[in-house]
Amino acid sequence: MTLATAAVIGVLSPQGAQAIITVTNQGDVDYENEAGNAQPTVSDTAGFNRKSNPVLSVVKTVDNPTPAIGDTVTYTITITYPRIADVPLVCGDDSAAQNIVFTDVIPTQVTYTAGTVTLAENGGAPVTLTDAADADAGEVVAGTITVRPSDLAEGDGDAACTPANTRVITFQGVVNGS
Repeated sequence: MTLATAAVIGVLSPQGAQAIITVTNQGDVDYENEAGNAQPTVSDTAGFNRKSNPVLSVVKTVDNPTPAIGDTVTYTITITYPRIADVPLVCGDDSAAQNIVFTDVIPTQVTYTAGTVTLAENGGAPVTLTDAADADAGEVVAGTITVRPSDLAEGDGDAACTPANTRVITFQGVVNGS
């Protein structure tokens, strides 16, 4: 049996996207003197830097893409925020991804193994999350896993920046006969 959710790859940031966009506005004043003669235009500008929206990458894998009925499979989901191709490629110069919520509907062919959802952040050890809707970052309700990892900054998980800054979620299930 091949599980349909064996590998899912998320959207990466588009090539050539600008991370920081400078917005400039110029104001001009034209006027005349008392004799009605035009005077030189007086101008000034004001500007600000606008950050673009974060674009996360999500990679989901399963440890055994062809399990037999009764086998336990482990899903691993890695969430990163690759650098956007701005000039120069600077880590952390763009908007942060905040209030991240990962949801995963467990396939009907898999019976979730209670108590197996873990979250590892920034290269740290995985922390087991409870299945209940409580104060930790995860819950499992009606066959849907929900995990709320901490915020990501641009470059988190990018090899050129800080490769340890990823969010890694795992959970297990047993392949059933349905």
